[in-house]
Amino acid sequence: YQGRVREAVVSTQSTGEATVREDLCDLENRIVEAGFGHGVPDRLVWRSRLEDFRLTQEEEEDERKVQTPPDTIGQLRDALLQIQEALPVKYLAPPLTAGGKDVPGKLHGWREVTSQCSSLSQIVIHLYTLDGCISWKKSALRASCRVCRRKCDPEKLLLCDSCDRGQHLYCMKPKLRSIPPGEWHCAVCRPPPPPRQKRSKKQRNGWSDEEGGEDGEEEVQSTRRSSSRGGTKKMPDSEKLKLGQKILVEMQENENGWPFLYPVDGNEVPEYYTIIPNPMDLSTIERKFRTNRYRKFDTYLEDVELIFLNCTHFNTSKAPAHKAGVKLQKLFHQRLDEYELR
Repeated sequence: YQGRVREAVVSTQSTGEATVREDLCDLENRIVEAGFGHGVPDRLVWRSRLEDFRLTQEEEEDERKVQTPPDTIGQLRDALLQIQEALPVKYLAPPLTAGGKDVPGKLHGWREVTSQCSSLSQIVIHLYTLDGCISWKKSALRASCRVCRRKCDPEKLLLCDSCDRGQHLYCMKPKLRSIPPGEWHCAVCRPPPPPRQKRSKKQRNGWSDEEGGEDGEEEVQSTRRSSSRGGTKKMPDSEKLKLGQKILVEMQENENGWPFLYPVDGNEVPEYYTIIPNPMDLSTIERKFRTNRYRKFDTYLEDVELIFLNCTHFNTSKAPAHKAGVKLQKLFHQRLDEYELR
């Protein structure tokens, strides 16, 4: 009878040990698939070591009980700590963190208590505690592309390291072939580039302050006088539209153009077309250029300004799309002034 009892204890303990190993491997794999870091160092070696070792039975002479050796508990405990260490703190939720930052003593306390686990049941409790504190809602498997607004191809979805919003590699302008190494920030979270130093009219025409001299200054002044007298010809609409098409390409490739590249998907945002009766986007303007729909430059201007008007009307001032629209409109107006189109 005692032999059958010992066999039952051994079987139960082996099953529990195997379950903990499977749960550890599953948690580490889900973290990687969610895009929360690259997982533990040397993942294949780590998983093989975790899956290969087995618990052995050790019989105490006095109590006649089967126990899990301390080194096996230590391996499982270390594996759990390695999973947490490889997980960025920003993907943890309360009570271990607050606002993506470590709460003083909370995360450190969890690691300290976990490092003192001496049984399978204690490891299981701390394993499920960690699992419950992971922000799975930020997973790449649940994210949608901010450009096409579709939840597909998660392996080609690049998440911003600041706001965790995603964008497909093939929806970017220009397209990317692979996920870049290191951190990546979207157009909204990326710090603005340093302002370009504006060149004077002398430099744009190939003159320098030293080379132009008085002759260059006199020529600029004479040009201004002739322009003020109406000596220059008005640019035809055909030339304006060519420059407008050039500006369109620049807006499509600009980092702030992502909300306006394609029409809004009514399935993803069903209320959009109720609020916006006259939608417009950059791809529609591009199609009008291809089909020679634009005869006057003013018609092109009205379509571009309609994009920004719809953006302001539908989005709040704090929305990422609204902020991107303000920056893109500023760029559009700068190019109009540079080409003297308004």
